[in-house]
Amino acid sequence: MLVVQMTMPSAFGSVVGPEQCWPSWFDESNPDFCPYGTLLPSGVTWREDRSIVQRFICTFYGYASYVAAAGCIACFMIKRGTRELYFLCFLGAGAIFNQWTLKQITEEGRPEGTCNLDCGMPSGHSYNALLMYTIVILDLAYRLNPLICDATDCKLFIWHFIPLANTETIDNNKFVGLVTFWSVIFLPIPFTRVWNDDHTMSQIFWGGLIGVIEGFLYFFFMRFMGSRFGTKWRFPTDRFWYLLSNDIELPWWHGKRFDVRMLDNVELQSSKVAASVREANSDDSAA
Repeated sequence: MLVVQMTMPSAFGSVVGPEQCWPSWFDESNPDFCPYGTLLPSGVTWREDRSIVQRFICTFYGYASYVAAAGCIACFMIKRGTRELYFLCFLGAGAIFNQWTLKQITEEGRPEGTCNLDCGMPSGHSYNALLMYTIVILDLAYRLNPLICDATDCKLFIWHFIPLANTETIDNNKFVGLVTFWSVIFLPIPFTRVWNDDHTMSQIFWGGLIGVIEGFLYFFFMRFMGSRFGTKWRFPTDRFWYLLSNDIELPWWHGKRFDVRMLDNVELQSSKVAASVREANSDDSAA
C-alpha cells in the first residue's frame, strides 16, 4: 500500500487506497494537489470553498472523538485501571479493523469534494463516535440511581467529561446533563462528515451501525467481567505505588431485589418526619 504526502506541509500523510477509491481529480504524478482544499490529519478536509463557520464546525467535530479518546488515555495514565485499559484496547482494535480490513474489502470511494484518497465505507469517524456514545450512555444508565445522591460523586465531577472515567453512582440531574453533553459532542460527528463531503450517507450509516452494535457487545462483556472478576486488586501489591489496578466494578445494587414495600416504608417514614418538623415549627411559631 502506497503512502504519500498530501497538501499538508508537514510530516502528516494520507493513505492512498485501491485505485477504485481514488477521486476523479487524483493524479499520481502530482499527489500533493487537491482542488477542494487541504487534507488535515485523520482524514478531515479543510474546504476552501466553504464558509469559515462550516469549516470550523466540520473540523471541530472531525477531531471531537479523537479528543475524547485522548482524554481516556490521560485518564488511564493517571488511574492505571483495567476499565480504562480494556476500553482503549477495544477502541484501538476496532479502529484498525475498520480502516485496514472493512474498507479494503468494500473498496468504496468517497464523494466528490473530499481530499481523502482512501476508501470511505464504512466511515471511521461515525464508527468511533457511535461506539463511544453507545458505551458511555449505557454506562451512565447502568449507574443511575434516583434514590441516591452520592456526595463523593460531586467531588469527582470533572471525571464525567472523560468517557468512562467515573464509576460513581449518579442521580437523575447528572444523568440528564451528561446525556445531553455527550449527545452534543458525539451525535453531530457523522452528519458533519457528510456536510463536509468526506463521506456519503450510506457510509456514515454503516459505520455508525457497526459502532452501536460493537458498543452493546462491549458493554455486556464488561458487565460479565465485573460480575465474575470484580474483586479489587493492584499489581504490584505495594500500597504506595502500582502499575495496574482492577477498577471494573458493578453498582452496589446489581443483582439485588428490592421489595416495593420497602420503598413504601421509606416514603412513609419520610412523611412522618416531615409532619413532625412541620408540627415543631408550628409550635415554635405559636410560642
